[in-house]
Amino acid sequence: MTRHICSRCHYPDKTCICDHVETITCSTEIIVLQHPEEIKNAKGTVRLLSLSLPNLQCFVGETSSDFDDVAQKISAFNGQIYLLFPCDESIALEQAFERVSNRLPDLEQKKLLIVIDGTWRKALKIYKQNPWLQPLQAYHFSQNLASNYYIRRSPVESGVSTLEAVVYFLELVEGINSQPLHNLFDYMQQQQIKLMPEDVKQRYC
Repeated sequence: MTRHICSRCHYPDKTCICDHVETITCSTEIIVLQHPEEIKNAKGTVRLLSLSLPNLQCFVGETSSDFDDVAQKISAFNGQIYLLFPCDESIALEQAFERVSNRLPDLEQKKLLIVIDGTWRKALKIYKQNPWLQPLQAYHFSQNLASNYYIRRSPVESGVSTLEAVVYFLELVEGINSQPLHNLFDYMQQQQIKLMPEDVKQRYC
């Protein structure tokens, strides 16, 4: 018997999260470059962000040709662009924003946040296969954030989910109340645990 899928959150009715979604208003435009293998991952967090943040757009692909529209949009963007991606050329977001916050005209600029959604290996592949990303200033977090992504662990030390990275950025740059997103994140994980075999559940309870 086929499971009925919610048309809004795209989870089965049994694990629907719609009643826990709250819209969060922010001025920053957000673009997610998502690896194709993340689309159907029930543990993914971009789905939660898309439900909560009207300013977010998600584009799926790997190569430069997959992201032609994104590259054009970014080329035409008149404002401050933040590419969240730790690499040799990245600088600490906290220090960069502190400098900007001391210059009011810069602080009032339009802002565009770009994040890459996928495992570290897949995210690195997207970064390397899209030369138009490399000229953009990349940013990393100077703080070691404590991840609450307890149903999916990152092999990278201090790794956080896409949702946690976006939330931290919006907290820092816009001072938003992110608790509704944290609550939704936790609720989604609890719903996923319900579907696990009893012996697997014990790892998370």
